[in-house]
Amino acid sequence: MQLFGLVNTLLSTDRATAKRDLAIQRYSIVPLSPNSGLISWVPRCDTLHALVKEYREQRRTLLNIEHRLMLQMAADYDLLPVLHKLEVFEYALENTGGQDLAKVLWLRSRNAEHWLLRRTNYTRSLAVMSMVGYILGLGDRHPSNLMLHRYSGKILHIDFGDCFEVALHRDKFPERVPFRLTRMLVNAMEVSGIEGNFRSTCESTMGVLRHNMYSVMAMLEAFVYDPLINWRLLVAPELEEARARQWHCSLAPPLGAAPWRRPVAPPRGTAPWHRPVVPPPELGCPAPVNDPSLPPTLLPPSISTHTPHPMFPIPPPPPRACRDVPRSASPCRRISDPRCASAPWGSSSAPRLARAVL
Repeated sequence: MQLFGLVNTLLSTDRATAKRDLAIQRYSIVPLSPNSGLISWVPRCDTLHALVKEYREQRRTLLNIEHRLMLQMAADYDLLPVLHKLEVFEYALENTGGQDLAKVLWLRSRNAEHWLLRRTNYTRSLAVMSMVGYILGLGDRHPSNLMLHRYSGKILHIDFGDCFEVALHRDKFPERVPFRLTRMLVNAMEVSGIEGNFRSTCESTMGVLRHNMYSVMAMLEAFVYDPLINWRLLVAPELEEARARQWHCSLAPPLGAAPWRRPVAPPRGTAPWHRPVVPPPELGCPAPVNDPSLPPTLLPPSISTHTPHPMFPIPPPPPRACRDVPRSASPCRRISDPRCASAPWGSSSAPRLARAVL
């Protein structure tokens, strides 16, 4: 809802979109705990599923007439190849009208002027939320998650559980479309279809979002660093395990190199001692080779030569006195090597540098 509030502010400040009264319909949410909260009741709104169901029941038409026609033509529809499925689907579309939502908008309007206003509000609100939903990666847009206001005709979206393209990675029925735009939604736009008010509203909304992309990205980064839902629970376990193994293996040192060591506070008056940090063996990462000839590492892994940290860059090349030390050695080995004592960042400054980093 915070993102929708930001989008409404951006649309209201732009001259072209403010004239069209473009905005996202919202509702209040009160969080009570990390796992619970209260959602306000949406008054004077009906889901598209309820509207179509009521319209078909009044005319004694089956609610799933399209699915019945598909099974009538091909009983083993799930076993058919893609081209045959497309043929069966087109057969169901040719034998049904798909004018249910358009008829509902007409029958529930007081007069032609009211119908024209509701149709315009419906088209514009659908276009705005389609663009914002595409940016957000919103999925699960079935007719029960789309609501229509009884008086204004504006579209209201509910149930934002599948955000950031979570529905795209489903094992069963993944959603590969950017937003929902079925023939029933297009037929409700009447003569112009998507080439009229819908297209112009989409272009204006996307133009405002691109012009204020830094504000939108700043808002979306909050969901990345402090997510409201653990999106990893919605991903397939195999993908999550593969990602975890890849992440842990990227932290491991190259094969044949010395393992990284985590600095640990030594007893007062003694030399530093360190504990090796290596990935667990069950991850399948290459096992590091211990080299007892190397001195203990004085710097944390974040500034080692394998994963340089932007805030702690690798020190500059050593002076001529350190040319005898192999350049393939890590900065920590150069620091502790006695031949580099004349360097400005030599052994005398190593403990001080380690304390400053820690």
